[in-house]
Amino acid sequence: MSERRQFIGTLIAAGPTRTMTGEAGGYVVTAEAIRRAIDEGLFRGLACFADHAAGGPSVRRLVGVWRDVGWVAGGPGGGAAVGRLVAYETAETRPVLDLLDQWLADGGEEETPDLGISIVFYPRLAADGRTVTALTMVESADVVMFPASEGARIGGWSSVEQRSTEQYSVGQFPVGQDSVRRGEGIIHSHSQTVKQDERRGRLHRDGSKTGRQTQKENSGMTHETDVTEVRRVALVRGGGEATAVTPQAVVGKNDGAGAATGSAGFSAAASPFDDWLGALKTATATAVIRASGLPAVVQERLGAGAYETADDVYAAVERARAELAALREAEVVRLDGLGAAGRSARGYQLRDPLDEARELLGFFFGAAGAPTPPPNLRSFGDLYVALTGDVYFRGVFDGRRVQFSGATTSTLPNLAVDAMNRVITEQFAALEHYRWYERVAAVEPNDGRLHDMKWITLGGIGNLPAVSEGAAYTELDVADAQETAAFVKRGGYVGITREMIKNGDIMQLQAIPRALAAAAVRTRSAAVSALFTANSGVGPTLAQDSKALFHVDHGNLATTALGTDATAWRAARSECFQQVELGSGKPLGVFPRFLLVPAELYDTALSILGYGEGMPTAYTPEAQARGFADPRPIPLVVPDWTDATDWAYVVDPALFPVIQMSYSQSPGGRQHPIPELFAVVSETSGLMFSNDVLPIKVRDEFAVGVNGARGIGKRNAA
Repeated sequence: MSERRQFIGTLIAAGPTRTMTGEAGGYVVTAEAIRRAIDEGLFRGLACFADHAAGGPSVRRLVGVWRDVGWVAGGPGGGAAVGRLVAYETAETRPVLDLLDQWLADGGEEETPDLGISIVFYPRLAADGRTVTALTMVESADVVMFPASEGARIGGWSSVEQRSTEQYSVGQFPVGQDSVRRGEGIIHSHSQTVKQDERRGRLHRDGSKTGRQTQKENSGMTHETDVTEVRRVALVRGGGEATAVTPQAVVGKNDGAGAATGSAGFSAAASPFDDWLGALKTATATAVIRASGLPAVVQERLGAGAYETADDVYAAVERARAELAALREAEVVRLDGLGAAGRSARGYQLRDPLDEARELLGFFFGAAGAPTPPPNLRSFGDLYVALTGDVYFRGVFDGRRVQFSGATTSTLPNLAVDAMNRVITEQFAALEHYRWYERVAAVEPNDGRLHDMKWITLGGIGNLPAVSEGAAYTELDVADAQETAAFVKRGGYVGITREMIKNGDIMQLQAIPRALAAAAVRTRSAAVSALFTANSGVGPTLAQDSKALFHVDHGNLATTALGTDATAWRAARSECFQQVELGSGKPLGVFPRFLLVPAELYDTALSILGYGEGMPTAYTPEAQARGFADPRPIPLVVPDWTDATDWAYVVDPALFPVIQMSYSQSPGGRQHPIPELFAVVSETSGLMFSNDVLPIKVRDEFAVGVNGARGIGKRNAA
């Protein structure tokens, strides 16, 4: 068998850690922790892989095993753990070993990649949460490569003749990778490059032709390394320094001198066996505590205790669980919806960073109930940078600088649309007078297509004919009439300019959704109002008889003024009730529910219909409701009417729909939706590219019309 390649490397050095970017880390590894780990044999037979495992250690990446790991004093932290790597040369690892040889050969060059050793171990932390007081387990010491960072280069290997001046970094890896072993993470240490004899390479082959090589260190410990004979060295601590004890020193010869040597060796080695027994008990207790699933702070407290038997450890774990259960009892949410604190289970909800961003956008666009942002995000420009990373306001998304997890190129536009939708919904509720049309119009469903809507009126059949005994039933003819209305698309866009974002003009931002809401409501109001004012106040021409909606032949048009009493209204009520049903010639039999007036006649309408203040001595018929067939009439102001004397009436659409609407954005009908808002999400096209404008497009697409002249009337007063 050919000679196996061997290397000498520094596994971990005492001192503060560093991040991969060269900044100060959050941990300090004590020299005592490393020395104790060496004494307890945690580095003995330690595996070395090529790179850290992403999904679990793999035999295919096994480079070798660490032997004779010992303590080397020196360096800022006081010393380091140094060992000999005996390589396993396979088809998988041979390229790695060849690479290391070539890297060593290029050690004198200035431009060489930074290689290093990264160990994975489980720390025990002090009360401050950052001082590593012990290494409870060392998993592996792997060959890794990281990019160099200015001032603190990661990587570098040193021989045992060198003094260790390495620094290390704390690796942060995503949950789910093999490198995450416990809640507080695993510390990955990377030795920093040091210079010796003007060489940057620090990995040295240990395999001289003399057959034996001795490395002497400042700690007073001597390692004897044989290429053909592997000798393990046990470290016995005594008198404040480490002493090397070889197997020959422990097992002496039978002669007199040998007996003395063996006796002395056995006496020196007795302490390690006792230490190993104690270490085994401690390791077992630590493993049981770690597997308990208790919080880290509780595990730390239990780990500091002393246990004589395994039952003592299990009993301590159970007591801790019972203690935690008692403390958490008040926080339990029960299935009946009430916890011990009286909180409803529905009050608990999960939140992510984008929920906070959604609330912040709601504040800038004026959504009710949106919380005030923190001081560092009260400028819309600051929030824009936090969501897009566009620190130079170039209109591009920079994912490296975003401050909200999960933010993408579409996050800001979509959240802006969401915030404006909330404001528009609130503003719709405030514009009640402009929403008069919602009271008189029935919203019909559609099939999602934009074909003309057909408003159909079914006629009556009069009285049912008598059927003699044994005679056949006759077919009844049901008359119908229909009108059509086309979908009309209305809309536009409002641009949020780059200057508006940088200047953080909150008032202007909040005015945008309010203006969009008002424009949409007024547009719908005007469309329904035009049914009464078109063609000089007689309405659109009906397809069923080619006559105007309001026509004397329809019995729904007059020139009577509203007046100051209920005379004109009562005549209109009677007129509506007696309108002839289609097909049967029977009276319609429905009283009008709504009195439509311009703003000038609103107070008069209130007085006529009995909506005055105070308690009257006598109630007029209009001041009371008498069931669904004769409801109390409701006066509605039509903001778009400019004639101060005209007025109209219409029946309740729930009883007999006359005015009908249908929205393309609400195929199901039955409700009036808010307009649709859209945002441009591409920073390289459209106005974002050419004009530095984030456009918010509004679209409202609906059809409106009447199905006939029944249940509606108009008074064009002179």
